[in-house]
Amino acid sequence: MLHEISGMYFNLNRNEELGNIWRFVCENIDNAKKVLDLGCGYGYLFFKQDKSLEYTGVDVISNENITTDNILSPKKDWKNKKYDIVLLLNIIPALERIEKNSGKKLIEQMKKQSRYIVIGFPNCSISGKKSLGRYWRDYVNNEIGKVLYEYTGMDHVIIIRGNLLGKPRE
Repeated sequence: MLHEISGMYFNLNRNEELGNIWRFVCENIDNAKKVLDLGCGYGYLFFKQDKSLEYTGVDVISNENITTDNILSPKKDWKNKKYDIVLLLNIIPALERIEKNSGKKLIEQMKKQSRYIVIGFPNCSISGKKSLGRYWRDYVNNEIGKVLYEYTGMDHVIIIRGNLLGKPRE
């Protein structure tokens, strides 16, 4: 099912929105060098161009530039490392379709491994015809709790604090 869902996003060009999101992140978080991007899809191309980042992209797609793994049942070593930022851009809705409450569980796990978590939710369906923003705002309020920063563009993005106080070292 993850392959099927990720396939819906393959033809989307998200570079402009990723640029807006990353600028927002950099304006609000200092010294973000070690980044984990879960469900990265082809977004890894955007982040790989910044040589100052220690970037790890994880997705179900097979690609030599990212780690191929199942986010809900990880087998690779990314799951045991610590990060400055964990990106969960539009992955929570996909995971929630597969397993109820898996998004909240993933967020709680990633809090233990990071200083900050950047969570993105779509404002509209992939076709752009259906508004989804209210549903995901309610999800944030009910399931996630305190939000440090918010950005709204094509996606609605929030930043929450992880449990790591200092810069990750590993």
